[in-house]
Amino acid sequence: MATTSVNGNFTLLPPMIIIRSSVLLAICAYTAIQIQHFTPAHPEFDCDGYLIQAKRMAAFKSLSIQDPDPFRHQLHFWVEAKDGGIMSKFSPGYPAIMAIAYLIGGDEGMFWVSPLAGILTLFGAFLLFRLWMSEFSASLAVWILAINPMWLGYPAYLLTHGLNTCVITWGMFFLWKWWREPSNLSGLLAGLLLGFAVTVRYTSLLISSSLIIAVAMRIISCIHQSFEIPDLDRGGNSQGRGYGWQIWRRLDLNLPILRSTCFVVAGYSLFILTIMVYNWIHFGDPLTTGYGLSTEQHAFQWQTLWKNFARVLQGLNSISFFLFFPLGLVGMLTIGNFTERLMRLAWFFPLFLLYSSYYWQAGGPAFLRFFICVFPLIVGSAFMLFEQIKPVSLFWRGVDVGPLLHGVAVVFLVLLVLVPQYQASQAQMRGMVSNGKSQTRLAAGRMLAQTFGEDVVVFSQSPYEAYLDTVRNFRFYHLVRFSSPWNGRERRHPVRTKKVHQFYQTTSQEQRLAMKRELILKFRQEGRPAVFLIPKKTLAEQQKQLTDKIRLELVRDWKEGEWGVYQVK
Repeated sequence: MATTSVNGNFTLLPPMIIIRSSVLLAICAYTAIQIQHFTPAHPEFDCDGYLIQAKRMAAFKSLSIQDPDPFRHQLHFWVEAKDGGIMSKFSPGYPAIMAIAYLIGGDEGMFWVSPLAGILTLFGAFLLFRLWMSEFSASLAVWILAINPMWLGYPAYLLTHGLNTCVITWGMFFLWKWWREPSNLSGLLAGLLLGFAVTVRYTSLLISSSLIIAVAMRIISCIHQSFEIPDLDRGGNSQGRGYGWQIWRRLDLNLPILRSTCFVVAGYSLFILTIMVYNWIHFGDPLTTGYGLSTEQHAFQWQTLWKNFARVLQGLNSISFFLFFPLGLVGMLTIGNFTERLMRLAWFFPLFLLYSSYYWQAGGPAFLRFFICVFPLIVGSAFMLFEQIKPVSLFWRGVDVGPLLHGVAVVFLVLLVLVPQYQASQAQMRGMVSNGKSQTRLAAGRMLAQTFGEDVVVFSQSPYEAYLDTVRNFRFYHLVRFSSPWNGRERRHPVRTKKVHQFYQTTSQEQRLAMKRELILKFRQEGRPAVFLIPKKTLAEQQKQLTDKIRLELVRDWKEGEWGVYQVK
């Protein structure tokens, strides 16, 4: 592409190169922040379920764990499968991608899936935005998305939101491409990606409303166009050989479009059928999910919706997308032809209504993360609205600078949002990703693997109650579980929960401590190293519980000498 000469002394790069370089710069800034805070560990329980499920997939093991140990698998995401084993309630799409990453990069490789998905989302968002608006506006929209604190934080976090948003964004790009210029390839990719999104998060089924609308309107359009084809030629002679031939001729002219529609439906159906088979194999019914067993699938109520929808709107405006959320809503409602408006509204409103009625209304980013998959829609719709603002003509030296001033005003607005967002983004990353809890768990995992090998059995307490069970071939026991069961407020599988509580009701504290000693002796006989990672002030109590048969020997200090790593002797 040629450059533009100015006064014969120097040249300016064409606007297109500047715009696309700006997009790459936004993606590079996003990537740099991800690398800056990358921590291959996590601070919460749910991530364990994904990691364990992914590692079992990578090893081609049954996802149903046959482990009768009553002190393990008590958290809310464990459900009892059809065969009586224990497995994670989560949908399998995300762990399947993590399993591939595990085969490539081991334990820490799985933590790259979500950040990489975040990067790919920005590329997909730019391509989608280009279908909706000019490249200039699309590039600014990418900047707003890239430096958004929640969009930086959650794709850096080991949950499904990064990958889910990635496949939805790319799926919507191909869906819009197919809607405007039908082809078999774009139709197939749209169906496959939006279908796969359902295997990542079951609620992505609602976003498929956009696909249903596009397919339905395309079929209606084909039928309407078919009946507009004349049956007589210009001379008034019949072109057909009968009514059947006329119908076939009308359909034949729309056959490429109908064929591409079949590709959309087939691609989407492939993963829907896959998830139904998965549910049938593990939970006994195609429509029963792990969330259904934990009763969360039915945890949406109208009364919760009426109570919380205003608060959810306020959160999306003030926390998720300051200033741009209301503009995005207006853009969804007012910009584009009838079908495309419906497609955008179907991307947002079903999900909004569903999660506004969800029983778990924590507020703040922890709750608003459920809406991350509509972030590209919100930003894109806002910038579509900006493009509809017709600049007033303003001439300076015979040149209309009105459009230029309009562009400068939009850039100023973007900078006004980006500057405070950058500081908020760094704070979000420090609080969520590279926080102290994740760092200390990562350090402990590396230290234990280096000191005792890959098969160590770890007995510990907070802050190590999560993550260590997913490292190498570690086996982790929370010391509190020998006294009482886990009693989180999240909904759980009633059958599994009942069995756990029955165990504690039918055993005494002394019996559970005896079982603890038997476990340790069993591991010692098997040749597996067993260690206690505990505060030094609790050593006497732990040694008393183990009696003289089991001795704890200090191997090294931990946490500036306040904790110790003790090996069973």
